[in-house]
Amino acid sequence: MKFARAKIPASFKRLLWSYDFHALDSLRDKKTIILNVINYGKLSEWQWLGKHYGRSAVKKMLLEARQTEIRKGARKLASLLFSSK
Repeated sequence: MKFARAKIPASFKRLLWSYDFHALDSLRDKKTIILNVINYGKLSEWQWLGKHYGRSAVKKMLLEARQTEIRKGARKLASLLFSSK
């Protein structure tokens, strides 16, 4: 599945504080964006991930990420929310 390039919401700037926010690209930096939003984002920001990347792509990223890349509690909740229905 090919995703369209989208503007990263301004609210994500606080989640991606250690990166040059304006240089981030929603496609090229997909892993960075997804992992930081899962770890530190709000439900509304998680919903953006699902709409922009698709639930299956976020779920795939959760499965591929190392255990240390995602906070334990965040991984459990995200796995539930992004599981296939």
